[in-house]
Amino acid sequence: MKKVKRMGLVAGMAAGALFADEGITRIPVPPIGESGTITFMLQSDRACRNGAGQENFRQTLVRLPGVFEIAFSRTDPSVNISWIWDSRKGFEGKFHDIIVDMTDLPGPETYFLQYTWDSALGLSEAYLNGIALRIPGVKFSPWLIGKEVTNIEISGARLTVSDMTVESRYTPPAKALAAVPKEFRGRHSNLFGFSKPPQPLDISARRGALLYESRMNTPESIAGWVKEGPLDLRFENGAMRMRCIDFAEHTVFWCPQEFPDRFVAEWEFEPLSQYGLAIIFFAARGEHGEDIFDPALPKRDGKFVHYTRGAITSYHVSYFANVENYQMGRIDSNLRKNNKFYRVGGGPVAIQPGTAGWQRMQLIKDGSRIQLFANGTICVDWTDDDPERYGPPLDGGKIGLRQMTQTIGAYRNFRVWELKGAK
Repeated sequence: MKKVKRMGLVAGMAAGALFADEGITRIPVPPIGESGTITFMLQSDRACRNGAGQENFRQTLVRLPGVFEIAFSRTDPSVNISWIWDSRKGFEGKFHDIIVDMTDLPGPETYFLQYTWDSALGLSEAYLNGIALRIPGVKFSPWLIGKEVTNIEISGARLTVSDMTVESRYTPPAKALAAVPKEFRGRHSNLFGFSKPPQPLDISARRGALLYESRMNTPESIAGWVKEGPLDLRFENGAMRMRCIDFAEHTVFWCPQEFPDRFVAEWEFEPLSQYGLAIIFFAARGEHGEDIFDPALPKRDGKFVHYTRGAITSYHVSYFANVENYQMGRIDSNLRKNNKFYRVGGGPVAIQPGTAGWQRMQLIKDGSRIQLFANGTICVDWTDDDPERYGPPLDGGKIGLRQMTQTIGAYRNFRVWELKGAK
């Protein structure tokens, strides 16, 4: 094991610019390649948060030349810490990076980070203050690194890396947690939605008229729904089976009904593929208040950018996320606000990888308050109450079901009720 001494801060560039890496230091280490563990302290001299009002910057923190880099970035959509691999030989274009989007990185503060991998076993795992940034034990297709490196590059700008240790072996989850200093364990778990569970809204006396209902069991039951993207629909066992015709593409299926600012939506979802990504869009309108089917709006064909950066605004939650050899083992359900793609909230992933059978989903929009439940357990709770950061809250609009890449999912019993205002 080799320990690296504390590194000093290096001043950044002028405000508003994209910060370049400065002050790169190369540290000799034992040969490291096919497997290894890197741990270090990360110091931030100030708070970083997403949304409007701060300048963008990106800083490479640690680099294993020709193998991977660990970087931090701040943009309007999100604050993230990413682990990006260079070595993808034999991986057929798929990759095993870990990119963790957050709304904030509190500061001034110190964080304890761990990165560990074994490419022959298909393992790559990361931890922040002992909080897993990927579900431990998830295995990718093995990949080849094909080289050993004897130096590590550390850079300093806004964030400072210190107290680094390097080992040429993979560290299993229990040992990784044991290595976290006690004062850091679980600290800032709220960044990933793992703080104390929020209080569910009491809607028992507020559920109003049934606004829309579809059993989703026959073609007639989804009359008027609008598909965008190469969608294959089948009706089997009393449910609607949905998948993309081309696994390289994505699709959205819109309910034709316009819904108010307050509603309760319920549906049942069954993942029929081990891998995939399922999302619900809601409060969707044109960015100037148009109906999303207004022919004057640009055409949409399922590509994500049309919904996250295009001419319509909406919220969306990803409640099933396990994309093969990419986002496998994702730890959270992301709530985003479009068309700026702000990562505004989240919580534990609603439907875990490997889940089988029907899952009861419930989405509550109570004005600016949003809650998502899976099988009665609250997963997401957020209030849109910071217009300077994220713009004004979105009110009424349409609801759409989205699936990405290789997802195969079944749906049934989609219903939406009016939610009466609180007294």
